Amino acid sequence: MKFLSLIIAVFVAITATSCKVVGTLYPLSQNSRDFVFKKELIGKWQESIEQSVHYLIDTISGREGKLYSITCIEKSNETNITDTTMLSAFLIKVNDWYYLDCSLEIGSNPFLNKKKINDFLLPRHLIFRLAFGEKDKLEVASLDTDDLIRLINEKKISLHYANLKKDDYLILDKSEVLQNTLSETKKNYLMFKNKSILKKIL
Repeated sequence: MKFLSLIIAVFVAITATSCKVVGTLYPLSQNSRDFVFKKELIGKWQESIEQSVHYLIDTISGREGKLYSITCIEKSNETNITDTTMLSAFLIKVNDWYYLDCSLEIGSNPFLNKKKINDFLLPRHLIFRLAFGEKDKLEVASLDTDDLIRLINEKKISLHYANLKKDDYLILDKSEVLQNTLSETKKNYLMFKNKSILKKIL
């Protein structure tokens, strides 16, 4: 699943439409001291395949540069309509891997009233594994929903989940357990199979 596709899947899940998605109830860390800053993330990025999709990544002011704002912009060539989704995120390093923990910015969406709906929403975090390789290129790996749930059911990965509705899963384990699972190399490779390449264009 592409980077934007997973983000949209979570937004769609909120509005009760069927779409496969897995997120976590707890963030990867609840301690801001764990957050790291990579200036390489800042800029305008484009999917190597879906060139109509752009990501604007910047720091959130007043947070010492350790939190990121991500604006996902997709323009339809057929309808000429631009769809925008906004996320807040932080970066954390576990062993040799960087992970981006993203959550949806409800308040930034003009169609949703944050005060009215916050009490009805479970917190949900999307976890992406990042690989900084060639200059101005970024590999983004996301969790494979089917494989992850199967591995948990087969007890190959010691995580717990709730099936909120069809194809909508929420990992219930706390931050420390999530980090411990990610630190195990074999399990890490089994979980993160979906990969996209982003190219910095600005």
